[in-house]
Parts: sequence; structure tokens; C-alpha cells
Amino acid sequence: MSLIPKFRKSPKIVPTKSVQPEPTKPKEKTSGKRLNSITIGILLLCLANMIFLILSLSFYINKASDEAATFAASESGERLGHHRGIIAKEVAVMRKTADVLKEEVDSQATSVSNMEKELSEKIEEQKSASQELQKLDSMMAEMKRGLMETVTNRDSLMNEIVRLIKQNKVLKIKLIQLGSAREILTNKMTEILGAIRKDMEVARLAAKLEEPKDDGGSILRINREKNFIITDMGQEDGLEMGNLLEVYHGKILVGELEVERVMDNLSIGKVMPGWLEDEVIRKGDRTVLKKEEESASGI
Repeated sequence: MSLIPKFRKSPKIVPTKSVQPEPTKPKEKTSGKRLNSITIGILLLCLANMIFLILSLSFYINKASDEAATFAASESGERLGHHRGIIAKEVAVMRKTADVLKEEVDSQATSVSNMEKELSEKIEEQKSASQELQKLDSMMAEMKRGLMETVTNRDSLMNEIVRLIKQNKVLKIKLIQLGSAREILTNKMTEILGAIRKDMEVARLAAKLEEPKDDGGSILRINREKNFIITDMGQEDGLEMGNLLEVYHGKILVGELEVERVMDNLSIGKVMPGWLEDEVIRKGDRTVLKKEEESASGI
């Protein structure tokens, strides 16, 4: 029976394939750091386990060699050779096992190195992704500002459009009102012209009963509120704007008019200052063009 203690064969440690970490959201920096710390801890734990197994195996190999030497000294020559062969085989198996473990440790060390390299690359990728995320956040903030400005401008334009629509409606209403007022004024003007024509006919008839006009005319209408008088003298009588007309009631001079507007057979004038106190000018009074010499002397 061998005195070398039996060792349980260390389970073969298969190098774990580097697991690609699932892509995390760029903003979850705390979760990424925690995952990196856990991965490094697992790798260090595996490496420490391998080192412990190698040291334990080396210790038992040395102990078995010492026991074999002690046993060889105490046994007889015949049994010594037999036991030496057994011990040699067990030592060879242990050394072979040690070589296998060493290869596994080397493989694990290589895997750890590869995983560290891969982890470093992942960390760099995470940093790059974080920087890219910051750029995207900045671009997003700028786009939001631009969008807000666009919305503000759109609201301003909509308000301006609404204002213009309201103003257009008001202008349309004013145009309708002006059209109505124009129609009313046209009708009123037609009535006034009709009345003037009637007054002219009356004046002509009255002129036959009165004294000769001496190439003059007569008062057709008086508007005392707005201070204008309409006569039946016009361009056909040689009347011009700015001329002065003398107004006679019978043979008495009762006022003077300054012509402001001249038509074919009508004129409109205003009463000169100083002739409105007694309001003696009446409809039907005679009008005579004041001579230039008289106008100049009066001035």
C-alpha cells in the first residue's frame, strides 16, 4: 500500500469565454462601473484559486518524496525496489498532473489577460460612447432651442395673420359703409341739383318781374351754417374763381361774395367778412360781377 496520500484530481478549469457585455444605456454610468468591478473580482478569484492549487500540489509532491525516502531507508532491499517503482509511477503521475495544471494556469492567465484587454477596450468604448452621448445631448438641446424659436415665430406669424384677417374684415365693412354713404351723398346731390334747377327756373320767372339784371345773376340757395351761397352765374357769364360778386336787394347793396367754385351756369361763393351781421342776404337777390377797378380800390 502506498504511503503517498491520494489527492483528488483537481477539476479541469476550462477557460471561460469572454462574455460580451450587453450594451447598456449610455447614461447608466454607475451600473457600468459596478459590472466592471465584479468582472475584475471574478478574474482575480480564479487566478488566486489556480495559484493555490499549484502550491498545494507542490507541497504534497515534496511530502510524498520525503515519505518515500524515509520508507526506502526502513524497508528491505526487495520490497524497496517494488515500492520505488510504485512511488516513481505516482510521482510521474503527479508531475504530469502538475504540468497539466500549469498549462491550465497558463491558459487561465492568458484568458485573464485577454479578458483584461477586452475589458479595457470595453471601458474605452464606454468612454467614447459617453462622449458621443454628451455631443448628442448638446445637439438635442440646440435642436430643442431651435424648435422653440420656430414655434414662437410660428405663433407670432399666426397672430399677425389673425390680426390682418380682422383688419381686412374691418376694411370691408368700412368699404361697404363708404359705398352706402357715397350712394346717399349721390342721391342727396341729385336732390340738391334738382332743387337748384327748380330754383333757377323760379329765378328766371321772377327775373321777368324784377328789374333787369344788367348781365348779372341771382341767389339760388343760402347755407348760413357753412357760410356758402349758390348763384346762377357761371363760366358762361365770364365768371372765374376769386371774382367778387355784389349782392343787391332791389337797388340796395346788401353784401359781397368771393367765388370759390365755378361751373358752366352755377357758382359757389362765401360771404365776405362784415356782411353777415344782419343776415340780410336772401334767396332771389341780384348778383353782379364787381369790376376790377372797384375791387382794387376796395383793397
